[in-house]
Amino acid sequence: MNDKSKIIEFSTNKFLKDGIYKTRMDDIAKELRISKKTLYKNFTSKEELVKGIFNNLKFQMHSRITAVLQKESPSIDKFISLIEILGQFASRVNDSALNELKIHYNETWKEIESFRENIFMREMKNVFEQGKNEGLINDFPTEILLTIYLGAIRAVINPEFVTNNKFTMKEVVELTFKLLMEGALTNGGKLHFRKIKSEQENEIL
Repeated sequence: MNDKSKIIEFSTNKFLKDGIYKTRMDDIAKELRISKKTLYKNFTSKEELVKGIFNNLKFQMHSRITAVLQKESPSIDKFISLIEILGQFASRVNDSALNELKIHYNETWKEIESFRENIFMREMKNVFEQGKNEGLINDFPTEILLTIYLGAIRAVINPEFVTNNKFTMKEVVELTFKLLMEGALTNGGKLHFRKIKSEQENEIL
């Protein structure tokens, strides 16, 4: 493993565990037992190192997501695998780290958001279509399904929501997808909802 790879691997664990803001470049060099010259030769600034770390994480996540989506398996299996991937990533992240990223390294945060949305809109569309063809997902317009899911992800899987509420990022990821996949209503609730809607439609007629 070359110096650059060692720095990225070590710094990833350090930033995600201890937070980005309070971790200094000097700390990284000292704990890695390399000179500051070697560190700055590979990354000219902390900002460049942060960007390199999250670019590497994006690459890893994209590779895993692509592998899942290319499997010949039912759509629900793919959804579950995607939740596991996101949950595993979230479990590594100190909740304050993403908040620090958004505040202090906003350009990198925007790149992550763009990556998340592009992957979701491009790749998940195929999973929804597959699920509808399998009879496992209701035949609602895919564009509406994607927009609802993406809106939910933007709203709750973000640093501000996690910081202001008593959840971990991992819990937020898992609960959000559980709610989106299963819905908020129990079977009894669904029957009652359908009954009310039917009564309303009959009144209109």
